[in-house]
Amino acid sequence: MNFPAILLGFVVASLLGAFYHLWRGGGPVRIVFYLLMAWLGFALGTYFAHLRGWVLWMIGQVDVGFGALGALLILALGDWLTLGIREG
Repeated sequence: MNFPAILLGFVVASLLGAFYHLWRGGGPVRIVFYLLMAWLGFALGTYFAHLRGWVLWMIGQVDVGFGALGALLILALGDWLTLGIREG
């Protein structure tokens, strides 16, 4: 995977994390958490789709469809697991 493909995945995952933060709210710690979860989920989603040979929505070398699905699943899971934790 080349640099533009990695950059595209990073930007799409960052947008998903930022929009999730807008929807769910929280402070600066939460947005960092959501961004990390979105990056992890996007990477796992594209990697899993690549291993299985599945394609949903390709842009260049990046399967943005499965990446977005992975990011949203990991974001929801991370949010659910941290429901009882309060910030600072």
